[in-house]
Amino acid sequence: MHHRVKNNLQIVMSLLNTQAAYLHDSDALEAISESRYRMQAISLIHQKLYLSANMALIDMQNYIRELIAGLKDNFGGLQQIYFDIDIAPVKLDVSQAVPVSLILNEALTNAIKYAFRKNENGIIYVSLQYTGEAQLLLRIADSGHGFPAGFDVYTQGTMGIRLIETLSEQLEGTLEIKEAPGVAVQVSFKQQKS
Repeated sequence: MHHRVKNNLQIVMSLLNTQAAYLHDSDALEAISESRYRMQAISLIHQKLYLSANMALIDMQNYIRELIAGLKDNFGGLQQIYFDIDIAPVKLDVSQAVPVSLILNEALTNAIKYAFRKNENGIIYVSLQYTGEAQLLLRIADSGHGFPAGFDVYTQGTMGIRLIETLSEQLEGTLEIKEAPGVAVQVSFKQQKS
């Protein structure tokens, strides 16, 4: 089954790459690029499942570190951004690991792209911690400039923000997006027991 999923993901990636070769509009190319990052996040989950002794649980400490390393490679030139990572020893069922990974991908991508001016130093904080019995808090925050004046994330948000909202609902979690002093995305949710 893993090989079928992996092959299907590779086909989708190839289609995205082929489509990008024929596009000249910068917005369309950006959309294709963001879709590739999403596919890579899902592909990494399936790789982790395949290599895991337990085919149902994902070790989030290792996964999140690898996801961040992949994003750093994809974006390049991020030497001025420090990633402060604080992940509890959490293992999530694949049904929760996929939405968490996509939330991480969206929030990290937004922070990398928009939080800091070119060549500006900054910090992106990533944490996944227990806040109670089987209750988890995922937090992605940056030390950047925050939202533009007058911007309301809930009414003017991007497709990525809408995706984060939908994925938070899928987790049956509570989403909070706020300025703190940059932008902080927090999702509180209950861990499913396998």
